[in-house]
Amino acid sequence: MHFALNYSFLASILLFLCLLLFAPPTVLSAGHPTIKIEGRVFSQFGPLPEARVLVYKSYADLVAGAVFLNSRATDTNGVYKLELPAGEYLFTARGQREGKEYMGYHGNNPINIDKQNIWLPIMVNEIKQPVLTNGPSSLDGIVTYKGEPVSNAYVTIFREGTPILKGLGFITEANRPDATFKLPVPAGKYIIIAKKLTDLKRVRPLKEGDLYCYYPANPVEVPADRTVNIDIPCYPKGDRSTFSGGAKLRPDNMISLDQLPLPANANIIFNKNGDAALGKTMFKPFQQNPVTDAGNR
Repeated sequence: MHFALNYSFLASILLFLCLLLFAPPTVLSAGHPTIKIEGRVFSQFGPLPEARVLVYKSYADLVAGAVFLNSRATDTNGVYKLELPAGEYLFTARGQREGKEYMGYHGNNPINIDKQNIWLPIMVNEIKQPVLTNGPSSLDGIVTYKGEPVSNAYVTIFREGTPILKGLGFITEANRPDATFKLPVPAGKYIIIAKKLTDLKRVRPLKEGDLYCYYPANPVEVPADRTVNIDIPCYPKGDRSTFSGGAKLRPDNMISLDQLPLPANANIIFNKNGDAALGKTMFKPFQQNPVTDAGNR
């Protein structure tokens, strides 16, 4: 068995290091009404100082590194502050702790910013490099929360280029009792997320306490005749206190996402092209066998 370094992954890390260290915060032009977005960046060890919040207009922009807005570095309490014009955005955060790189992708992305000032904490996990071995083309790995295995989760793979990371994607499959998964896929690039619901009786939109899991090194390239092994870390939706310590600092003039009305697409499933399939729920019943986009695989 041979292990190979993923040089494209290392190059992407160097690119983001340069962005974090040298890129100045983005300044919006005057004359456009803006909404205040503030929050804190947390790792499982506490508030993450010197992190940056990076805002994108689309997932394609995220993959391309086309940042719409780049925050100043967070303070000692992990606090960041932004101002954005009304619109729909993706929020991510990046930082370092003890020489390790951390990244967070907010599970509510894309988030619609309208009129109200929003308090938006972002939880980040360590970026762990994929490990490639000789073997059939597949995505293998484990789902974890704060380093511990998470069973009864379901893993969803999206093709690169999918505009919205919602619905069943290209493949959705429950992981094994030991929290591992093995998903054969054709060679290509993929985006991988996972979710764990507090109640296992049915599948539904995430609520407080459920786990949302985003692989920090997305998208992942699966070469022909290579098996790619990854660790998908999770954080609890709407429950920062169980993920990380620190007193609550939300100002009285800011509201949280759970105080906003659900977006119009909250109960809509999206097909492989990201188009809404009206009349269908976002999630289908939890099952051990994979649900695949078989006609386009």
